[in-house]
Amino acid sequence: MTDLIIKGGTVIDGTGNTRYQADVSITNGVIENVGEIESTGSQTIDASGLVVAPGFFDFHSHSDFTIPEYPSAINSISQGVTTEVTGNCGWTPAPVPVDPDHADAFRASNEGLGPNLDWRWSSFGSFLRVLDEVAPSVNVAPLIGHNAVRSSVMGYENRSSTTDELKKMKSLVENAMEAGAWGMSSGLVYPPSGFSDIEELSELAASAAKFGGLYSSHIRNEGSGLLEAVSEAVEVGKRSGATIQVSHLKATGSNNYGLVNGAFDLLHRARTEGINVHCDVYPYTAGSTFLAMVTPPWSHEGGFDELARRLGAREKRDRIRYEMLNDSVEWNGLFRAAGSWDRILISSVVAPELTKYEGSSIAAIAAA
Repeated sequence: MTDLIIKGGTVIDGTGNTRYQADVSITNGVIENVGEIESTGSQTIDASGLVVAPGFFDFHSHSDFTIPEYPSAINSISQGVTTEVTGNCGWTPAPVPVDPDHADAFRASNEGLGPNLDWRWSSFGSFLRVLDEVAPSVNVAPLIGHNAVRSSVMGYENRSSTTDELKKMKSLVENAMEAGAWGMSSGLVYPPSGFSDIEELSELAASAAKFGGLYSSHIRNEGSGLLEAVSEAVEVGKRSGATIQVSHLKATGSNNYGLVNGAFDLLHRARTEGINVHCDVYPYTAGSTFLAMVTPPWSHEGGFDELARRLGAREKRDRIRYEMLNDSVEWNGLFRAAGSWDRILISSVVAPELTKYEGSSIAAIAAA
């Protein structure tokens, strides 16, 4: 007997076909038939006026920071998402640096991405075992984050890696791939990932590609330097042989509108040359990141504590303010992209005493 019949829904099957009305029968967890079904099942759902579709893939998720504490993943399941690619933008909860100072800076940099985790893992493999233990309601395709890899070996130093350091980072990527990672991600606007050069990225992407893994990148510049940043991602694919994913492709700042057309041209050209490169977009007109990312990359060397110290020193603070207000191809200034402080909103905070500011703009908070 059929286990489940979904009656009268509008079927969108994911193949590109025009939507159509049909019944769907399911037995032993497998779709048995799609069409007009007269038989009965042990359970019947009336889907009239509703859409019946395969589960959606969220190709850009950070839920590896929430699933350990909220494995039911209601935020995803309630939207029809059944598979999440996690570990994007270079951010992953593992591996945790062995050096205590590096580990403290690493955990501090991850605050705000989710609840306060108990950090009961160290390696990427042990983190994946925790995910298995909590049995999430979604399928998880995890990436290993370049921020975690680099901070494990180099901390938050703003320089190129040495041969020995690169060897250690490649080993971490390969161990993660053997444990079950689907690839590696970078976040080239974030420290310490953004302190790397193309040689390092290409070598690490090649380590992932050895196992059939992809390289996904929050590219180095999404403003006036968008085309250069997309070209860098394409070049990493050319050198490494990895499949390339350009994360949330966009042009930030109204003066950069239209640059996405040139970015698409670069991607199409690369594909004709045999480079397996793709991109994803999100369906809204606002971005979300740490407030600290309005400050220039050099100010983040050493981690958030060092950033706070620089903001407290007048000479450094004046330099930070100047670079925030003046355009630079090398750095995608997020304040300039937003255009004003009233267009930058605080969506969430870590410290309980600051929750009163959630939902307010920086301009409103400053005025108060």
